[in-house]
Amino acid sequence: MADKYFYTDGAVDSNGLNQTSVLNKAVFENGGLKVYTDLADSSDTGRLFIVQDNSPWDRDSATGPADENGIIPLTIVEYNRPWDSAGEAFNWVVGE
Repeated sequence: MADKYFYTDGAVDSNGLNQTSVLNKAVFENGGLKVYTDLADSSDTGRLFIVQDNSPWDRDSATGPADENGIIPLTIVEYNRPWDSAGEAFNWVVGE
């Protein structure tokens, strides 16, 4: 079963004059994320906008104590990792 998240964002009409609200849908299914934009309503698939199968964030780990400036050295331990959850994917979509 897929998790779905609906959200709106602003767009300008073709004349560049009027701000409108656009309905979008993010679908998290089988560990991957798809985002559709310009939906007519919540049952519409709209236009496929993004396919993001993995998290764009690397996972890192501290490799030692903080230095004199309070900076903790980090090492990236996992690149191109799978999403942790639908929530993580949906937060990425809306920029949180």
